[in-house]
Amino acid sequence: MPDLRGIAVGLLVGALVLALLFAGQVLSFAAFWLSRAVTGAAILLLAFGLGYAAYELSSGWSAADSSQSTAADWDAETDTIDESNNEDSSNTLSDEELEAELDVLREEAEAVEDDVAKETN
Repeated sequence: MPDLRGIAVGLLVGALVLALLFAGQVLSFAAFWLSRAVTGAAILLLAFGLGYAAYELSSGWSAADSSQSTAADWDAETDTIDESNNEDSSNTLSDEELEAELDVLREEAEAVEDDVAKETN
């Protein structure tokens, strides 16, 4: 009579081997599709990144072109520093005029202080 326990152990080991092989195939299949998905996502991100970089370069060049024309217009419309200094030096005040302006400002400040003191009391 055949050994029933040996047959059961043999069937169990065979079933476990088949289950492990099946699990390995499922794992291999899942890893294959997962790697494809990750690769596809990386390719999409690379494509979008390169597109964005091209957009930024293009807009930077456009901005540089427009700023150069603006700078040329600005230079044509403005005076140099020496010219503006020469014009400003003709509008200077003498020391007496500065002292008179300072006295007026001090009187106005004292008047404001007096008004504030009256309102608070």
